[in-house]
Order: sequence, then C-alpha cells, then structure tokens
Amino acid sequence: EPAGHHTQIVDSLLCNGSIISGSRVRRSIMGNRVQSYEDADIEESILMHGVVVEAGAVIRRAIIDKWTTIPAGTQVGVNLEEDRKRFTVTDSGIVCVPRGYDFQRNRRVDDHDLPSDADFVNV
Repeated sequence: EPAGHHTQIVDSLLCNGSIISGSRVRRSIMGNRVQSYEDADIEESILMHGVVVEAGAVIRRAIIDKWTTIPAGTQVGVNLEEDRKRFTVTDSGIVCVPRGYDFQRNRRVDDHDLPSDADFVNV
C-alpha cells in the first residue's frame, strides 16, 4: 500500500482477480477483475466484473453492472434524487447502474464498444 493509504475490507466477498488498493469495502460483493483505488468507499453494494472505482469515489447501496468505470470523486447512492435522473432507483433505495455506463456522456456505452465475456475465456 502507498504510504498513508490503508485497505479495509469488512463482511465482504471478493472474487479472484479483484484489486482493492487503499479503499474501504463494507458488506459488499466484488466480482472478478474489479479494481478499486485510493480513498474509494464502497458499502452494501454489488460490483459486477470489470468495474473500476477510481480514487475518492463513493458507492452506497448500489448494483454496478459490468465494464463500468466510476470516475474519481463520483458519488452513487448518496443523493438518491440526483441518481434518479440517470439511473433506476428501487423503492428501497438501491441504485442500479447499467452495463458500461459512461459518466462523462451520461449514457450507456454501445455494446460493441465493450469487452465480451468470451474475450476472457482462456485468460
């Protein structure tokens, strides 16, 4: 770990290939190839494979579908009114971010621009 950065993982499940570096993960499930970086805070969430959580991002009570990058400093599940403008939010307050969502353009990426699961069969 870099000096001053500590990883904390509590009551969570991490799949093979996950990289959690300087992040806090509580009561969450991290799929394979998930990457989470310095000062990211993830709580009560499910991150599918290939999700990248950049430095300082906050995720609360969310399902993040595969091949999505959560940009540095982004908050998901913190302000549900803002989240409802972009995503589906359940009655119980769970935010659902679709596969390959592009936070810069506020839309889902075209499927042909995303990796296919078949790309990783023999990796």
